[in-house]
Amino acid sequence: MDEKVDLPQAKNYLSVGEAAEALGLAASTLYQYIREGNINAEKIGSTIVLLRDEVASYRRGMAGRPRTSVPRWRFSPEENQLIVTSVEAELRQGVTEEDFVHILEQIKRGDMHLFPGTIARYILSDPRQPRRVRFLFFWRQTVMPNASTIEEALAALRQALADVLDWNGVGYETSRVWMHS
Repeated sequence: MDEKVDLPQAKNYLSVGEAAEALGLAASTLYQYIREGNINAEKIGSTIVLLRDEVASYRRGMAGRPRTSVPRWRFSPEENQLIVTSVEAELRQGVTEEDFVHILEQIKRGDMHLFPGTIARYILSDPRQPRRVRFLFFWRQTVMPNASTIEEALAALRQALADVLDWNGVGYETSRVWMHS
């Protein structure tokens, strides 16, 4: 069982649970990586720990087979176009990126705001304007819900993020994707 170590010399260490969360892995997967020698770990008492610096510099290998070619451009069939909905907002004054990410983690853990019918969802920011947040929702025309259903889903998202994002003057736009890979 993974338990938190509160020893003064352990400040440079993370428990397996903490390291797994930092790496976006399940603890069982991290234990497997440790057994396979893919990442180093130590034992303090009965607790397995990882050096904080080792976790910060760890890079997982690519999952699956590496691509042997670059995907070609293509058009969607006229009867099943690819559509993207784009929404932008600003982080509220006094809200940090960490505050925002914490709320996003809650949304992820709760499987909330999934926008049924989407084939992809992205939340991004531009390093040149890190307080500006953009949401992209990709749909196939044949499974895209009607405008009122989308508006209800966006309203629920705005409500969930009201404490961290300023939605004043923000609307959304929906565009047809001409070409994609």
